[in-house]
Amino acid sequence: MYTYCVPDLNGENVGALTDGAIELFGDMFDEVIMEDKVTQYFADVVYSWKVLAICSGTAIVLGYFYLILIKLIGAILVWMTIFLLQASLLAGGYYVWKQSESEEYAQSDYKDWIKYSAYGIWGVAGLYFLCVCCCWKAIRLGIAVYQTTAQYIA
Repeated sequence: MYTYCVPDLNGENVGALTDGAIELFGDMFDEVIMEDKVTQYFADVVYSWKVLAICSGTAIVLGYFYLILIKLIGAILVWMTIFLLQASLLAGGYYVWKQSESEEYAQSDYKDWIKYSAYGIWGVAGLYFLCVCCCWKAIRLGIAVYQTTAQYIA
């Protein structure tokens, strides 16, 4: 019962136990043993061992795949992330600016605030661009360290 070794109360040798006694023993087992949180945790692990094993194996395989991917195209991934973030900031500012020009906000008191928000987003994009330009060599060094670390771990 629940992966625990308990006497078989349904056999022929338990004629002295009535159905009520058998049900009482089952209820007591559930209340005393299975109500304990630690026991429930262990029972959950026992029930889900296949899922845990598959997830662990998948994590190892995907981890090594990611390390190989970093070793091969790590620089491309880092630069693509940097440029996509820059493009997202610019596009986000443009979207907010277009929203301020839409008819929905034409008569609204928030029109100017929405436009100022677009300018703020573009200001953040400009600061981000300046930071990337100033840290160009450090980014290249970080990518080299990143790839070397991936190669060492693999």
